Amino acid sequence: MMRLLRKLRKIFGRSPFEDQILFKDNLVITMRDENGKIVKQWEERGNTWVTYGKEQIRDALCDGGFSKISYMYCYATTNASEQSTTNSKPNEYTAQFVATWPASPEITGINKFSIRQVSGGNDLAQISVSSFDKPDGISLEVTWKTIIS
Repeated sequence: MMRLLRKLRKIFGRSPFEDQILFKDNLVITMRDENGKIVKQWEERGNTWVTYGKEQIRDALCDGGFSKISYMYCYATTNASEQSTTNSKPNEYTAQFVATWPASPEITGINKFSIRQVSGGNDLAQISVSSFDKPDGISLEVTWKTIIS
């Protein structure tokens, strides 16, 4: 962690820092029936942290203030929506965010997820996924894990 902080402080206040910091993201997408049984589960990988999001992480790690990540947004053709997240306590270089969409309504054409600090706020990071639908009666849980190096 100290090595990462030194790297961040060394370039604090300069925008090229994002070239030196690596973000690896993994989504575990789980759909469950009304009894909680897993209907389908798979992983998607990506690392599309926008500059604003990288700056927020940098500022947080350098004691520059940070509003915690509290929302995940589901981009979709119909019923795109945002849910609050349950966050694990970050350890060293890893943070995890979990959001759950209820069984109703159906969501069609899901093609991307993003994480945000505030409801309706700017995306800090986005991960595109292979397009899929969440049927009515099936809940959707997305676990987003980020590793910073």
